[in-house]
Amino acid sequence: MSAAGDVSAEVESPIGAYLWWCGHVGADAHDLDALQEWDYLHADETTDAERRTLTVWALAAGILGAPDSAPHLKH
Repeated sequence: MSAAGDVSAEVESPIGAYLWWCGHVGADAHDLDALQEWDYLHADETTDAERRTLTVWALAAGILGAPDSAPHLKH
């Protein structure tokens, strides 16, 4: 992750970067709208592997539903 978009350069994982951003802007990390906004804002600097990692975490955290029942991060 780059330091672009106010994401701390010390944050190495996409999950950590997302959680840091949520804390920085006051967003609820378990809110789908916040996840989609973060994904949109960081689309150019997030790799496919990082996006998959964040999607798996969001599924496990219950932010996204089962594959056929909820919106998914798109690019």
